[in-house]
Formats: sequence, C-alpha cells, structure tokens
Amino acid sequence: MKAKEIILQKTAGLLVERGFGNVSVSDIQQHTGMARGLLYHYFGNQDRLFEDAVRMLAEQWAVHKETLKNHSIAELMVSLLGKYRQLA
Repeated sequence: MKAKEIILQKTAGLLVERGFGNVSVSDIQQHTGMARGLLYHYFGNQDRLFEDAVRMLAEQWAVHKETLKNHSIAELMVSLLGKYRQLA
C-alpha cells in the first residue's frame, strides 16, 4: 500500500473512532508513523485530508452496499465501522 493510501485509511479509522473534532494531524502522524510534511505534501492541509478520507469512506460504502445488499443497514454499518476501528 502506498503512503497516501495508508494516510487516508488511518485517517478514516481515526475519524470513525473519534469524530472530526477529536483528530489532529499529530494523531494521524502517530498512527501512520509518517512525518507531518508528508501529510501536507499529499493533502495540503487537514481539511483536505479529512475531505478525502470521508470521500473514500463514501466510495467504499457504495461498494460494500452492493456486496452486502442482502444484509440490513445496521449490519453494513457495523461491518464498516469495525473495519475502520481496526485501522485507527
């Protein structure tokens, strides 16, 4: 997995676990093991990083929704949240 993908995945996991107001760039650094400069290189700022992470979650929601269309919304949400909590 490339550095940008790792950053997005870990950021998504933190956002799911903690919410927007409780995630900082320092938290993302700690969970990715990557330098702050690399985060800014790929995303420019924290808002853009969060936007891209949420966009990625929405795209994955659409993919998983089709895969799990015989399951309830609650089951789908539990599945996705579990996946991203593991990444945090």
